[in-house]
Amino acid sequence: MGSNFGAVTNYEGEDPNTHVVQSGIINVLGTQSFGMYGTNNTDLKNFAIINVAPTSPGNESIGMYGDDPETKVYMLEFENGRRIVRDSIINIGQSSYGIFARNIEMNGGTINVGNDGVGIYSQGPDVDLTGGKIVVANNNAVGIYIDDATVAPKPTIVKGNLDMKVGTDSVGYLITASNTKTDIKTKAPNDIHIGENSVYIYSKAPQSLGGKIETESKLVTDGSNSYGIYSSQDFVNRGDINLKSGTGNIGIYSSQGIGQNYGTIEVGPSNVATGKYGVGMATGSGTVENQNHGNINVTENNSVGMYASGSSAKAINRGTINLKGNDTVGMYIDNHATGENYGTIQTTPTASGTGIKGVVVKNGGIIKNYGTINIVGGVGVYNEAASEYQVQGTNTSTTASSVGTGVNRTVAEKSITKVPAHPSPVSIPIPAVQVEPLIDDGNVILPQVPGRNLPGDNHNYVINDSSVEMYVDTSGINYTNPIQGLSNLSGITDINLIMGTEVTNSLNAKSDPNRR
Repeated sequence: MGSNFGAVTNYEGEDPNTHVVQSGIINVLGTQSFGMYGTNNTDLKNFAIINVAPTSPGNESIGMYGDDPETKVYMLEFENGRRIVRDSIINIGQSSYGIFARNIEMNGGTINVGNDGVGIYSQGPDVDLTGGKIVVANNNAVGIYIDDATVAPKPTIVKGNLDMKVGTDSVGYLITASNTKTDIKTKAPNDIHIGENSVYIYSKAPQSLGGKIETESKLVTDGSNSYGIYSSQDFVNRGDINLKSGTGNIGIYSSQGIGQNYGTIEVGPSNVATGKYGVGMATGSGTVENQNHGNINVTENNSVGMYASGSSAKAINRGTINLKGNDTVGMYIDNHATGENYGTIQTTPTASGTGIKGVVVKNGGIIKNYGTINIVGGVGVYNEAASEYQVQGTNTSTTASSVGTGVNRTVAEKSITKVPAHPSPVSIPIPAVQVEPLIDDGNVILPQVPGRNLPGDNHNYVINDSSVEMYVDTSGINYTNPIQGLSNLSGITDINLIMGTEVTNSLNAKSDPNRR
C-alpha cells in the first residue's frame, strides 16, 4: 500500500496513551491510502466520519487499517457506558475498504459499502459487532469478510448482532478462511433484507475445521435467486426466513456440512421455464435437517420444501412441512441421495392445489419414512422404479405411493469469488510517535525546546541535543517531506510529530482542546 494517511500512529507497548481517536472528518482521497493507521498494539477509535474515495481492485484505499495482530479498531457509539454524541460513520467508495484489521469492535454507527467494496475485512481472532448497521451496495460488495491470517493465525470468533441490508449480487458475511476455524453468531435487531442474487452468509470454510455458524437473524429476500445461508461448515438457523419476493430463492444450502433449521421458512415461487425453483432447504453433498420446531411452508406452485441430490447428500425432516400450491413437493430426493422423515409432511387444511406430492424420489434416491405423510388429494410418495421407498411410519395420503416419471427439480450450487486487498506493510522510520495537544482557542502552540529557538518558518524541523520535532502540514496541498539522515544524529532519544491544523480550514467544526 501507499503511505498517505489521515491519522498516523506507531505507538509501542501497553501505555495508556497508545490510542488514536478521531472525532472530526477524514477524507481519504486517491488510491492506496489510509484514513487511520495503527501498528504495534495500537487502539484506533472512530467517533465521527471517514469518507473513503472510490478506487479499483489492486489499488484499494482503507478507512481504518490495523497493521499487526494486536492492534484493535473501534467503531463506537458507546464507550464506558456513555453514549457518544456524534454517530461514527464510514462511507466507502467503489472497491475500497472501511476497516481492515485483525481485532474489531463495533457497537454503533454505520458503514456504507459502495459497489465492489468491503465494509469490514478481518483475519481474526476477534470481531465483536454488537451494534450499528452495515449497508452493502451491489456488484460483489461484501459487508463482513473473514479470511485466513498470514501471521500468527488463531481461531476467529465473530459476533454479528448488527443491522444489515444487502444489495444486488452481493454478500453480507463472506468466510473464506480454510486453515483456521471460524465461529459466527448473528442476531440482528431488525429484519435483514437480501437483494437480488445475493447471500446473507456465505462460507467456504471446510467442515473439518470445526467452526460453526449460528444465526437468529430474521431474513427477507427483496428479489430473486438469493440465499439466506450458503455454507460448507456446520450451521444452525433459529430465525425466520421469508423467500416470497421472487423466484428461485433458497433459504438454506449446505455444500458440505450439516445445516439445521429451527425457524419458519416461507418458500417463494418458482419459474419452471428458467429452472429456478423456490426451495426451503437444499444440499448437494452435505446434510440439511428441519428440526422439531422447524416449519417449512410451501404455498407457491412448483416449489419444494427440502431438496437433496448426490450420493453423499441427505435431507432429514423432524419438523413440519406444509404444502398448498399446485405441483408442490415436500421432499425431493435425487441422484442417490437419502431422505428421512421423522416429522410431518402434509397438505394445509385450505390446500386446493393439484399435483401435490409429499416426497419425490428419483435416480436411485432413497426415502425412509418414520413419521407421518398426509397429502389430501395428492400423492404421498412418488418414486421412479430405480428409487427406493422404505415404509416405517404412517402414510395416510389419498394416494400413498405412485411409481412414475416426469417430475424434475434442480438446484444449482453458487460460487462467490472475492479477491481481498493485500496492503503491503507500511514503513515509518520513527520508533515512537507522540502527538501532543497543540491547539488553544484555535491557535497553534508550538512546543518550546530548551536551548533552541524556533525558526521563523514553522514548516522546518526543530532539534535540540536529544530530540527531533517535525511539523506536519495537514492541508493536503503542501506536503511535508520526511526527515532524512536521522542515523547521522548522535544522542537523539525522542522523536515527535507536530500535527498542523491546516485541515480545519476545510471543515466547519472548530478546534476544541477538550475533545477526545
